[in-house]
Amino acid sequence: MAIDVSITVKNLQYQDEQKNIVHQQTRGYLYPKKQAVFLQYEEDSEGLKGVKTTLKLERERVTLIRHGKVSMNQTFEKGLRHKGEYQTPYGNISLTTDTTDIEMAIGQDEGLIRIFYDVYMAEDLSSSNTLEIVYQRVDSKIE
Repeated sequence: MAIDVSITVKNLQYQDEQKNIVHQQTRGYLYPKKQAVFLQYEEDSEGLKGVKTTLKLERERVTLIRHGKVSMNQTFEKGLRHKGEYQTPYGNISLTTDTTDIEMAIGQDEGLIRIFYDVYMAEDLSSSNTLEIVYQRVDSKIE
């Protein structure tokens, strides 16, 4: 059974000594499936509006999956580098993430996911990031 949740997404990015913060509030769904918990929502931020985002939350791994006018599948695991590809209407961008830490507190009524990671393009550091997602259950349930 999917649980209706209110979601706050905050992405803090340091790039070339500049700080950029993207903040979004939306609604989505939380549901268990096999050995993972999934958090799903639709993006509303500039450049991603209408893109469907799914977070697959496992014990020590988070996989970020986006589908729509942009697509990506990126895995985050503490201490590991993962290659990924960001597909846009203008072309594909290869990138590598190096996850320095992951904090997760996942519950049925509320939860927090915080990922600290660096993004590399062609082996050069592009940005250092903190992605924070907080969700809280809202009253309606979906069967």
